[in-house]
Amino acid sequence: MKKDYLDIVLAVLKEAKAPVSIHALYSRAQELYSAGKISQMFSTAEDGTYYPVWLALKNKEDLPFVQVSQRPITIALKEYALNAKSSTPAYGRIETHHERLLHPLLAHFAYTKWGAHTKTIYHEKALKGTKGKNSWLYPDMVGASFTYQNFEPTLRQFVENFGNLPLKLFSFELKKEMDLSHCREYYFQAISNSSWAHEGYLVVEKINTQDSDLMDLLKRLHTSFGIGVVLLNVQDMQKSQVLLNAKFKENLDHAMLGELSQNSPDFKDFLNALTLYHEAIKAHMSEQTNFQAFDSVLDKAALQNYISMEILQQAPKEL
Repeated sequence: MKKDYLDIVLAVLKEAKAPVSIHALYSRAQELYSAGKISQMFSTAEDGTYYPVWLALKNKEDLPFVQVSQRPITIALKEYALNAKSSTPAYGRIETHHERLLHPLLAHFAYTKWGAHTKTIYHEKALKGTKGKNSWLYPDMVGASFTYQNFEPTLRQFVENFGNLPLKLFSFELKKEMDLSHCREYYFQAISNSSWAHEGYLVVEKINTQDSDLMDLLKRLHTSFGIGVVLLNVQDMQKSQVLLNAKFKENLDHAMLGELSQNSPDFKDFLNALTLYHEAIKAHMSEQTNFQAFDSVLDKAALQNYISMEILQQAPKEL
């Protein structure tokens, strides 16, 4: 591995102090470069940045970092990897295709569909209540779109002073597959952990849209409760679609927002990032500002590489 490339990887890992997906190395490095914390960027294209690390791990090179997880492939400096491995509960170790592998796909979909910045909520880091108190409390991912980001400055200032800012908060529950036998359970789980948001969605990789009983039940539930449904197409992400649009709720549930913020450090970081992003918009710096609190958004080529490696388990093509 070339020294200049390795130096950037190490800078990313030192800043993170935690495991980082090899597919997020470019975006993490770009944040550091934009902030003036590193003086050089990767010379490879974004969608190929992961490859030297993947190849080095495959060839068992002597590296100053180690692989922490296999799916997704994450790496960390050795001093942070040990704590990460020991603190991960057994159910958190991903041995087969798991819902969390879908998170980068949803981050890409939400950004391209709604312009929404998303964040993963790690349930294992959140407070566990006694006797199931916090069961179905935490969404898998949350998001926010800042419609007013592109407003002309005079209009934005007027809206800030006299109207309600058109900020939309999203909540997402992800599932690998849903059939008729699990439809009600999954839908009501999404209802339970999405009541605080403007829009809540149940996001599924596999739904048999030709199953009329399943689709009729989803439509009836949607009519009654308003949770939307998104179908992620792993084979062709451009064919992913919103099967049912979430019904927009005017008022946020501030009590639930407070409970989530108090119990989940990831959700608290998300709310803090929204405030910082709002300030960046006011300073006309939103396009130049990246926040680590938001999940990385892979471009189309990088996303396809991620799907091939992490979900379809195909070896990457040599670049």
